[in-house]
Amino acid sequence: FIAQERPELADVDIPVPVRIERGSWIADIPDHAGTLIATGFGVVALSYLKKAAEKMAEKDFSDVGIKDVLLRSLKCIQWFIAVSKHLGHTNIRRATLVWDKTDFVGFLNDARQIIYVPVSYFKTLAATPVTLLSEAAGVVEAERKMVVAISENGQIHEVEVTKQERAIFADEEADDEILFPELVHGQMVDIDGVVTRGNEMTNTLGFWHRNHVLTCRPRKGSIVKHKKHLFLTCRLSGEITRLDKKGNPTELRPKIIFDSLESLPDREQISLPLTTDENDEG
Repeated sequence: FIAQERPELADVDIPVPVRIERGSWIADIPDHAGTLIATGFGVVALSYLKKAAEKMAEKDFSDVGIKDVLLRSLKCIQWFIAVSKHLGHTNIRRATLVWDKTDFVGFLNDARQIIYVPVSYFKTLAATPVTLLSEAAGVVEAERKMVVAISENGQIHEVEVTKQERAIFADEEADDEILFPELVHGQMVDIDGVVTRGNEMTNTLGFWHRNHVLTCRPRKGSIVKHKKHLFLTCRLSGEITRLDKKGNPTELRPKIIFDSLESLPDREQISLPLTTDENDEG
């Protein structure tokens, strides 16, 4: 983001202070040089800004406002997280846009909801690699979330990535134990749960079942016709697959190739947890 904002800074390696707390880590940009408002990290901020200034001075960038460049870059990261969570994926360039406000662009998700972003950030977000946070989000766990926070004008603005949202940003690694061992490769099943998300890029759905979100894809056609089922209690019928990337049936987490997906209007709707347990894949 820094390179997009100021191309002349592309080769400057500027450190960002990271505050580590139990279960989370926070990256902050100070509101004023040498101080970090509302925290106890003023010394760190002073050292950080001094080091950043020295690096930029070496490149003859004395006219560049350090705080402004870094602040806008972190805001881009915050918007990237917020929009990706809203869409359910990180391919912002392929999103459906809404242009009904003068200074804002809207991003429409599968649930027909809109999140508005200042137009000034749109070009940068559209050029953002989909894997920007894949490594950082990969270490998010039930007890460890990622929080990007900015202290500006005396207020803290933050966005976070929880384990329930981790799969949006990172390729999921298999867990150490077999999930649902009773669901064997090739087995035909009928399971009840809730459709939690849809990703048209991968043509997959997220299906909440027994405190886990399973990845499901239709045997035929597109998931688009299933948008009406989003966040509803449904019955999904299909075939269990545990094929890994090499074509061997050894995956620890099952996926489902489904033939039908029907809502259950007479059933009590399943309530999704606001936070996920340690087994949820997101």
